[in-house]
Amino acid sequence: MVPTEYFMSLYDVTDPRREIILAYTYNGAYFKRPMANNGTGKAWMGPKFWCPGMDNIADGNNQKVFRYADALLMLAESANATDNADLAMRCLNEVKTRANEAFKLDAYPGKAAFFEEVKQERARELMGEYGRKWDLVRWGIFFRALSETSATEYEIIRTNLRPYHEYYPIPDKEVLRSGGILDNPTYK
Repeated sequence: MVPTEYFMSLYDVTDPRREIILAYTYNGAYFKRPMANNGTGKAWMGPKFWCPGMDNIADGNNQKVFRYADALLMLAESANATDNADLAMRCLNEVKTRANEAFKLDAYPGKAAFFEEVKQERARELMGEYGRKWDLVRWGIFFRALSETSATEYEIIRTNLRPYHEYYPIPDKEVLRSGGILDNPTYK
């Protein structure tokens, strides 16, 4: 897993999460890839994703199901959608100020602009925690977002991404059991 240019662009240089999520060095030595192209090469995934003692894909650690920041960002999103700007601002700012007090929003920017900020903050805060696809699906932007970011950088995504990948196919057994009511026609 390699961060896309989009994800790398989300982090201000003063954001302490940047050094945890993006890796340019290890033990004080720069990786060769980020130093390519006059230091503009891609970072690796950072220490947040490093797990000593890993065996295959298991490391013995508990899997994170929910993080408090995730719950706050979901509440901020839903409060904004239901026109509760005060609650939305409190929740979003709690996540932002934990990272850096300077990131706090001083004023509610309006419903649409706030929603865009929540989208970006979810990307910054929850990067690599397996929920991004479901955010993009919930927002109705899965195919467009991938087409404009990952697909521009990776040939395999550009070649294989289809609009129907937004949802998994419904197994034939379930379609038959429902009498054809359950179906995902995008796979036809």
